[in-house]
Amino acid sequence: MSDPTTRSVPASLPVGDLGKPVVYRPLAILAVVGAGVGGLYAAVVILGGLVAFFRGDPWLLPGWSALFPIAGAALSLLGLLQIQRSEGTLAGEKAARWGLLLSALVGLSYWAYVGVIYYAIYHEASQFSDDFLKKLTRNEIPPVSAFRLTLPPSERPAEGDKLRDELEGRFNVVPEMGRKGFLSTFAQSEAVRVLAVGGADTTIEALGVDDWSYVGGGYQVRLQYRVSTPQMSFVLELTVQGKEGKRSQGRQWYIVWDKLGMKSDPSPQMSDEGKQLFMMGQASRERLGAGWLRVMREGQTEVVFLDTLPEAERDGTRRSALNAGLGLWLADGFAPGALPCSTPGAVLIRGALAVRDPARVGTLPGFDEFLAGGLVRAEKDVFWAPQGIRDEIITLVRQEFREPGEQLANALMPDASARVPLVRREGDRIVVESEVMMRVPSSGPRFGVEGRLVLECEASQTPMPLKSWRVRELILLSGKSLPAPPGMPTGRPTGMAPGS
Repeated sequence: MSDPTTRSVPASLPVGDLGKPVVYRPLAILAVVGAGVGGLYAAVVILGGLVAFFRGDPWLLPGWSALFPIAGAALSLLGLLQIQRSEGTLAGEKAARWGLLLSALVGLSYWAYVGVIYYAIYHEASQFSDDFLKKLTRNEIPPVSAFRLTLPPSERPAEGDKLRDELEGRFNVVPEMGRKGFLSTFAQSEAVRVLAVGGADTTIEALGVDDWSYVGGGYQVRLQYRVSTPQMSFVLELTVQGKEGKRSQGRQWYIVWDKLGMKSDPSPQMSDEGKQLFMMGQASRERLGAGWLRVMREGQTEVVFLDTLPEAERDGTRRSALNAGLGLWLADGFAPGALPCSTPGAVLIRGALAVRDPARVGTLPGFDEFLAGGLVRAEKDVFWAPQGIRDEIITLVRQEFREPGEQLANALMPDASARVPLVRREGDRIVVESEVMMRVPSSGPRFGVEGRLVLECEASQTPMPLKSWRVRELILLSGKSLPAPPGMPTGRPTGMAPGS
């Protein structure tokens, strides 16, 4: 019979371990935290990736989120080192290894995925924006090829002979005079104008991506360029928006043109040439109103005409008038400042012809042509208007010069909203083009006309040359029907392009 105080040892317990005491080892805090950070980051990336996959969107985390896998890996590694140096007093080695593995594997995999996307997006976006900037430097009038690239792919017309018809009809029809369409607004914007003035002498250097994100079902990329023209250098910022193509179509892009502009930091730097031309452009606009347009308002049509002639021809015209026995009273130094560059010695025909005698003024060479609208240029490839009204608009604009007065002078005032004047050097001349918006006929406007009044002056070594300005021509750019006042029926075309 067995001793009731004797108990058998369970077979499941190793006999050799009975004498070893159980020792408690605390977990290494760094290992636990590192494993937690790494595990949490892996869960967010994997679950977010699955959701994005089923939605058909990319899974893009903000750049600062890369700190999490870095922190998880660093904490796990420090925890592992701490455990190995603790001489068996700390536990948590497996947690540290798992934290290190998750942080490194998931972090590297995810950011490699982001890097591949970034490279592809940057390559496509920069190619598209490079093409856009090249089109702007062509100084196309108006810049329809560049403007076309600001339209979403689904709204973008094809290149070809009908491109301007399409864009003018869809984007440049305005409800009333004094308001410009999108195409004209784009053409006169600051960055577009500076690139146009620089032309073929413009150099453009890519500075890379400033920011990128996934917005509105596509990638949006903000790029920066260093632009240098003979007039100024600056950093240009533009944004391109991508749209995923359907079926076999690849990703398509367009320029977000209201996010196109010059950065203020660093501020643009103007060259000496640029400063001179800019000052000339501003001065020509300001003095145009106080000179040529002023005498036009006063009804001094002969003076208005003479100020459209080169300085050398003015003296010849004056002599022709004298030889014809017109009895004009002339004063050397009379009316200095009739134009920005009139010299004190410039001789202008004035008061004696304030009331015109057709029999006498006909002897002024070129005067009849001026009254017939000879100042107006409506080149086929420059002036656009719907076919049904194009010739009528040209005729009406030219007829405005039969009796140039206050209404025409007001119509030819430069558009103040175009902040950067179109100024260039042509040989020994400075040429300034100022935008104007006209209503024709002035007595009962049916059409709105956009154009450019072109002035030129002899170039000089001084910053502000003050001689030989003249009004060279009025270039017509576009013409459209104006809406009829309420209650007034009209059979006129609306100004839309055919088929639009």
